[in-house]
Amino acid sequence: MKRIIATSALAVVTLAGAAQAASVSSADLNAISNYVPNGVAVETLSEIQVRTILNAIHSGDSEGEKRQAVGALLK
Repeated sequence: MKRIIATSALAVVTLAGAAQAASVSSADLNAISNYVPNGVAVETLSEIQVRTILNAIHSGDSEGEKRQAVGALLK
């Protein structure tokens, strides 16, 4: 869990410093919608939030840890 948070923080710093940001695809938003708690509008997330959540989703952790990480990132 600590590894996910550390990796996510690093991703946020890296993405925040990028000169140009890539657009968020609908496939990314669909993948995220499977992990976010009910009531969260995925379309309103910033690109940095989306990329950080995708890093957590694509990690090698268990499904429960992924859901917990995504929930923590959205608080």
